[in-house]
Amino acid sequence: MPRVDIPVVSPTEPQLRLMEAAERTVERAGLRGATSAAITREAGHRNHSAIAYHFGTYEGLLDTVYYWRSKPINAHRAALVATAEATGRVRDAETLVRAYVEPFAEHLRSHEPSYWARYTDAVLAARPLQFVQWIEADVKRYDDMEVPLETTIDLLYRMAALITGGLSAHALVRVSGYSRYVVTVLGAWERDQELDLLEKISLDDVVREMVAVGVAVLQAP
Repeated sequence: MPRVDIPVVSPTEPQLRLMEAAERTVERAGLRGATSAAITREAGHRNHSAIAYHFGTYEGLLDTVYYWRSKPINAHRAALVATAEATGRVRDAETLVRAYVEPFAEHLRSHEPSYWARYTDAVLAARPLQFVQWIEADVKRYDDMEVPLETTIDLLYRMAALITGGLSAHALVRVSGYSRYVVTVLGAWERDQELDLLEKISLDDVVREMVAVGVAVLQAP
């Protein structure tokens, strides 16, 4: 079996099939139900050891999915934060909320049908309520490479710093809760698109409402 560097930075076609299958399976069944066998079946692989062959482990597959999907989102976030710093708006609540929400939404818009928000929602269901520090500790496993999620962690800390009391446990819980809200709402939007509901809400309207809620969350006492 070949040595596999995780996360896989440039996936092959068979690896992409497994990664996309993992998204769909986790979205439907959650982390507990998305077994290696279920993902392999969803990908149409006959070889039951396909995940081990292409990613080393089940965890290697999930790490690669996160790297693959989060990289363009976080590159967009980093660009928005850099602009905010250059224009002196890096402590403006709406600017930071937009830097969190808009890249996520634009990624879903450009990848229809998308499962990423629902996948993330299912993953967060298995994480602590205040997940920011949990993720921060987890990504340190890859101290020899840049991890895209570090951009999101930095942005969430910037948002928490605007809340009364600054970087406190209270502030991180509030920011974690808002992040979960965004993920859940975007997951519901994904589902509406997939089911082709008659009264679908435009993504622009969804983003507008999420930004308004985010500003209120950060500015509340």
